[in-house]
Parts: sequence; C-alpha cells; structure tokens
Amino acid sequence: MFVRSLIIHGPPPLFQKPLTYGIDIVVHSASKYLGGHSDLLGGALITSGEVMKDLFNKEYLLFGGTMGPREASLLLRGLQTLPLRMKVHQENAKQIAGFLSSHPAVSRVNYPGLRSPRNTEINNQQLTGFSGLLTFELKSANYEAVKTVINKVRIFKIGVSWGSFESLIMSPNLGNNADNLIKEHVSPGLIRLSVGMEPTEKLVADLEQALDL
Repeated sequence: MFVRSLIIHGPPPLFQKPLTYGIDIVVHSASKYLGGHSDLLGGALITSGEVMKDLFNKEYLLFGGTMGPREASLLLRGLQTLPLRMKVHQENAKQIAGFLSSHPAVSRVNYPGLRSPRNTEINNQQLTGFSGLLTFELKSANYEAVKTVINKVRIFKIGVSWGSFESLIMSPNLGNNADNLIKEHVSPGLIRLSVGMEPTEKLVADLEQALDL
C-alpha cells in the first residue's frame, strides 16, 4: 500500500471533501461536529476500497477498536441534525468574525468565512461552507491580556474541543511558553473560539465586555 497524503479533517464533510482533490485518507473526529453534543468519542477513516482493505487486514485486526452501540446511536442522532446545526455554527461565526475584525483591541482574525483574496481563492477551490472555529489575535500580545479576556467571558466556556452546541474559548499561550510560540510563528496574543449555537447577540456582547481591556 502506498499512501501519498493524509488529512486530519477539521471542517465537517458537508463543507469540504478532500478525496475529490487527491487526498488518499481522510480522518474525521466524530466527537466534534458529527456528534455535536459533547457526549461521545469516535472517529471515522475515509479512503478507497483498496487502501481500506489493506488497513483492515494489516492494522485494524491487530489494533482497531469497535464503537460501542450507545456511542453509535448518539453519532447517528447527531448526523440527523448536522446540516441544520452547521448553518447556525456558520452564521454565528461569520457575525462574530466580522465583529472582531473591526474591534480596536484585535489585530487580526483568522477565519475563512471573512472575505479576502486569499480566502476567496481557497474557498472557491475547496470549501462550500464554514464551521464555527476561528482565531483572533490581540494587539496586546501577552499572557496577561489573553488571561484577562478568557477570564472575563461568561457565555464562552474554557475548553480545548470544538464542534458542539456550546461556545468554547482557549489560547495556546500558557504563560510560560511565549518564546516557543514565537518560534512556531504563533502570536502570543492568539485566542481560539469554537462558536456554538447560542444567540449571536449574546455571544457578541460577551466578547465585547471581555475585550474592554
């Protein structure tokens, strides 16, 4: 078996289909948008029949696990509402990205749903929609500013996962790794949001009061 490319997939399969532009293996986390309720662990591997047969015989039979019936039923439940949920995630994230891009405390917003020449080119080639995941960078690119914002939000909860109904916030800046972040070309002022399904106006108001530095 010869595999040229593998992608750990972030956007849900509704909005991007990597196999159609040459990716050999796609790995989905079913715990994120596919499940959609923060109550299951699971994953899916999508590939050709030839590659799957080889993986089944040489890997799965030795190391693979099987999803339990309860987790499988929860995943099927989540898939039934996936198109409806993604519309809300996408619309909420677009509005929040627009709000952040014009905020005086924010230097940059990273979200493919914002219009720009680079985003437009990628979107036309690969995407048919957008998720609720985005990052923004504070002009005060230091740990104290990041900590202040994260501690002040009330609707956003601190968490490293994404793709569920609740909105989450986190930062790679841990207060003791700024030098490493700079070496990796990550702004020490970076904050990541997983935008959930709460009313958009409440999410915007929550960020607005938190960004009053």
